[in-house]
Amino acid sequence: MRPTPLTEHELDRQLPEFYPRIYRMVRAMAYGSGLDPEDLTQDSFLKVYNKRHLYNGSSSLYTWTYQIARNTVLDALRRNKIKRRIFFWNEAETEPDEFSANETGDEALDRREQKLLLSQAMARLPEKDRLIITMRDLEGMSYDEISEIENLAAGTVKSRLFTARQRLKNELIRLGMNPDTD
Repeated sequence: MRPTPLTEHELDRQLPEFYPRIYRMVRAMAYGSGLDPEDLTQDSFLKVYNKRHLYNGSSSLYTWTYQIARNTVLDALRRNKIKRRIFFWNEAETEPDEFSANETGDEALDRREQKLLLSQAMARLPEKDRLIITMRDLEGMSYDEISEIENLAAGTVKSRLFTARQRLKNELIRLGMNPDTD
């Protein structure tokens, strides 16, 4: 028996809590492409709204929404035949830093520099590596959630995540950061 499609009221109640997490994933996937993550996120949520009748309850609403957002970004990247470009974030593109009361100016500068290097290293990774690191390490998704979204076995997710983290470490080393000591 197929569940009743989502109502507008249910979507209005549940989707706003997903927005920040979905936006972070979209921003990570689109980084360096020239695509606007805000537009892609809005497009994703519009698709969720328009396709709400297709939601069958076999996965959580969040993972279903995440899949739609991921596919929206991948489609945009393919449609525009975007080549990955590495470029530096300028001040307008960085998020405001949160400063600790105990942090000195040098510590804040070091942390900001590490954040910049991490962003650059992430931008150099293949899409699939960036995506799996974003899902697990930035969004804190479980292996089961990632398995469901990516339609992979949990063991495969763990293996791909290990490989992606190794590639990220290698990129950080190429950029002059030693992830084991910094």
